[in-house]
Amino acid sequence: MNQPQSELNKLLQHIDHLIAQAPDDATRKDLERMRARLDSPEMLDMARDLAGARPARDADLVLEFHDPCCPWC
Repeated sequence: MNQPQSELNKLLQHIDHLIAQAPDDATRKDLERMRARLDSPEMLDMARDLAGARPARDADLVLEFHDPCCPWC
């Protein structure tokens, strides 16, 4: 649970930094809405559920590509 919470905190801090440097009011309001959605109780509950559902393993982080148009030679 610590890792997702830590990642969320980093993301929220980054959004705060972007809000402080927003060039206009519309951009600032969009960033504030994004931050509010990410920090909502529903989103925190979902992240908590996902973190506890299945522990992450390094072996799971595999990306495979298959293109049937390119035969293996």
